[in-house]
Amino acid sequence: MEKADLSFTGKSVDIGPTDFTTKENNSCSTYYDQEAAKDVCIVVDGAAGVGKSNITHQFINGKCAGDDTLAIEYSYTKYGIFGDSQAKFEVLDRGDTNCGSDEKHCLKCSIRRGRTPVEGVMLVYSVTSRESFEYVAELRERYLEIKQASGEWWPFAIVGNKSDLEAEREVSREEGAALAKSFGYIFFEVSAKDNAKVEEVFRALAREITQYEDRMKQETVKELKRVVPEPEIEKRKGICESCVVQ
Repeated sequence: MEKADLSFTGKSVDIGPTDFTTKENNSCSTYYDQEAAKDVCIVVDGAAGVGKSNITHQFINGKCAGDDTLAIEYSYTKYGIFGDSQAKFEVLDRGDTNCGSDEKHCLKCSIRRGRTPVEGVMLVYSVTSRESFEYVAELRERYLEIKQASGEWWPFAIVGNKSDLEAEREVSREEGAALAKSFGYIFFEVSAKDNAKVEEVFRALAREITQYEDRMKQETVKELKRVVPEPEIEKRKGICESCVVQ
């Protein structure tokens, strides 16, 4: 089954290897076999102004994108290690592009065209904006329509950004966690400004992706063994020839 393809209408930026076991972004002494690295493609989406670009930039290069709102999509590449695996992260920051009434088509095009299969979706809201929190459920439905029509599988994460702005909070942590639990999704509150929990949510989503793919591989092997029986000679292996009825 083919996976959906990632497209980007903005720029593509490649970042060098990063060892997730260190605090130093984009520099480490670990050897990376880029050919062997597993592709992990994650889309970062949400309402305008929730901090999608800052979350992406903190993960990619350890600093915020700044105060300027990115109005176009950007695609970033970063090599790193999580657990025992080497990974090539493709992160699509959908920016704050306003597609108007054509939003559904715009989203579908973002997911379906391009160079890398989409494997995970991060839905971001700001804990200081109830409107952005309520938009998560609406945005989820748009992704599910595309997902169900294609028969693909993507893990989701719901992420509440700006956890450092406690005095301005409009959405409690409990509300965010309850929404994610009702959908069966990963949940994190993060602060892109303070770089708090940003790396953790990307790693958690990557684990969901790799665990699912491992399960699919195991099920495929089981199905092949069921459909294609072992050769008769293999069944008789270890049986004395004199004991076999001719």
